Amino acid sequence: MTPPTKQSAATKPVNSKSFPWTLLAAFAAVCAAFAYARTGSTRVDPQSERFLAWMAQRGIVHTGTHLVHLESDNRDVYTHKHFEKGDMLMIVPHEATIHDWMAKSDPSVSEYLKIYPKTDWVPIIASFILLHRNDPMWKSYFDFLPKTFSTPIYWSDAMLKEIEGTDLLEDVGRLRKDIEKEWDQWKSHLPAHSTLIEFTWAWHCVMSRVWTLPVGEGKNEAVMIPMVDVANHYGKPKVKIEYNSKLGAVTMTATQSIQSGEQVDVTYGEMSNYKSLKYMGFTMPDNDHNEDCRVRIFREPEDPPSYRIPRRWCLFQIKRLNRSLQECHLGQPNDPNVRERIAKAARAKLRTYPTTVKQDDDILERAGREQLSFDYLNAVRARRGEKTCLQKIARTANGAVQK
Repeated sequence: MTPPTKQSAATKPVNSKSFPWTLLAAFAAVCAAFAYARTGSTRVDPQSERFLAWMAQRGIVHTGTHLVHLESDNRDVYTHKHFEKGDMLMIVPHEATIHDWMAKSDPSVSEYLKIYPKTDWVPIIASFILLHRNDPMWKSYFDFLPKTFSTPIYWSDAMLKEIEGTDLLEDVGRLRKDIEKEWDQWKSHLPAHSTLIEFTWAWHCVMSRVWTLPVGEGKNEAVMIPMVDVANHYGKPKVKIEYNSKLGAVTMTATQSIQSGEQVDVTYGEMSNYKSLKYMGFTMPDNDHNEDCRVRIFREPEDPPSYRIPRRWCLFQIKRLNRSLQECHLGQPNDPNVRERIAKAARAKLRTYPTTVKQDDDILERAGREQLSFDYLNAVRARRGEKTCLQKIARTANGAVQK
């Protein structure tokens, strides 16, 4: 699985321990407190207060930004000063991040990897979270992470019916089994009180917040970045996240002017609503150009010998649809018979959904007037995106056959 983030160029880091990050962060905390008092901003919740104090101890600098506590355990990042292009909003020292190779250095994780050396980075970092959940070095950060998520794994059976017939529903069941399998292998290496529920929670903490940056040895690593990971996804953010080898820290830098009082957003990269909902628990409106879907095609008895592939699951992405069509074949690219088979499979799959794209559009149009639940809105957007992709496949494949 690829982290849903942008990647920066790999650079070799320097030792950041010699830089007085703690003093700088403490000064930043005083400045932030002064800004709160001067602007009349309300204080954040106690858990956020502990997290802010922890950041100061770990040398995380976020001068000019602050947390806003929303409902439940949701929080956003806002500015309380003006930033010009090139200004740094946040500096997170390398030692205050959690990354792949750091997790691998834990004795329990290291022992596990001797048995399962090809383990993916997601359960590795998730297990590190459970192993160090009460470690004073990390506890305030882990306590600050969301207690639950809006991904379909946490949905009720009634809500899962809203994505009936989709690839997403099938994948949610498969993902549950994958997490359970990982848990069965990991549980003897984790604290005795750990549970599958906690392992699933830690897994989601990683997948919903991880970035890919060249920390550590200078090569790209999966990394969790405190404070930066609070910022929400937006397709056109005003900041960039990168690893600064001279500072030995991850930085958030303004790419254009940011006014005081603005919400700070980042981008996790362009992705379909299927992917963002499955891994992170949100969807985006007006996202048709990023949607994707799958179609299965089969070799039939009367097919020529050049059709050497018996069956194939093809992934189609709207923004690269022509290339996706070229890659979907049974051994002979650009074959009109296979294109017709793809169009037929897409139309057949569209008939299996309980609702049409038009019905979903009507529901989304009502969302501006009615109070629809967050999960329901996400379900409608995800299933609509998949159907929109299938419609596009059917039309494009048919057009190619006619030409």
